[in-house]
Parts: sequence; C-alpha cells; structure tokens
Amino acid sequence: MVSNDVVSKMESPLSLHYKLFKGTHVPDIVMTSNNEVARSTSKDEILVELKDMFKTLEETIMTSIERKISLDKMILHCQLRMRN
Repeated sequence: MVSNDVVSKMESPLSLHYKLFKGTHVPDIVMTSNNEVARSTSKDEILVELKDMFKTLEETIMTSIERKISLDKMILHCQLRMRN
C-alpha cells in the first residue's frame, strides 16, 4: 500500500444471473481447459450459421448504405439552402 491508498471494505462480491449459464448460447461461451468449444459442430451446422451471418451482414450493409444516401441528400440540401 502507498500512503495515498485508502482501505475500504467491498460491499458485495460479483454476482451473475443464473440465466447466463443456461440456454443455447452457453456452448459458445463455455470452453474446456484446452480452449476448445465444448460441443461438436457438424459441417452442415457451420454452413447454416455462416449463411445466417452472411444474410445479417448483408442486411446491415444495405441499411447502412441507405442511411448514408439519406444523409448525403440531407447534407446536399442544407448546403444548397445555405448558398441561397
């Protein structure tokens, strides 16, 4: 301890809700001691997951492009109004 340090009592230990450790997401976060995923995944399951991820990314990209176009139009409109 340094002279500037203040001793304080911890109010409570870290607590985690039990639902964090139940459900389908658990195998994704629970690892064995050698850092391998605790479940086996078939090639078909991996392919389905990759296709879902691709679709989600594609939708996100399209939404972002649409928002960018909308913002570009707003900026252009504001710049034109400022000139007049």
